[in-house]
Amino acid sequence: MTEEIHVCLNHTIDEDGTPGFSLKILSQTWEINVYLTKPELLLIPQARTARWDDWGSLKIGKSAGDSAFWCCSEGLLSILVGHDQETWDFCVAMPATVIDDIMAEIERESDIRF
Repeated sequence: MTEEIHVCLNHTIDEDGTPGFSLKILSQTWEINVYLTKPELLLIPQARTARWDDWGSLKIGKSAGDSAFWCCSEGLLSILVGHDQETWDFCVAMPATVIDDIMAEIERESDIRF
């Protein structure tokens, strides 16, 4: 059985008053919220070719107060949250096709076009 994954992008303002975005990715059994700036949103498509085993994950946004590292391998998108891509605290993995859903949501909710 394949879990259905949903994405939702909201506009936010951080504690310093800087505008940004909150990306919620969720299934029936888990949820992750990643806080991003507009330039970071533009990096998300590059996660398709970012390979963790080549030290190639991309630092894109923050989750749970720490850095979020994005990478793909064997058809899965992984978001690793922690100090760096090696000493992360938790990881959420989902089909890499979710990147398409994220990009569509970004285009719906912002002026960014891919």
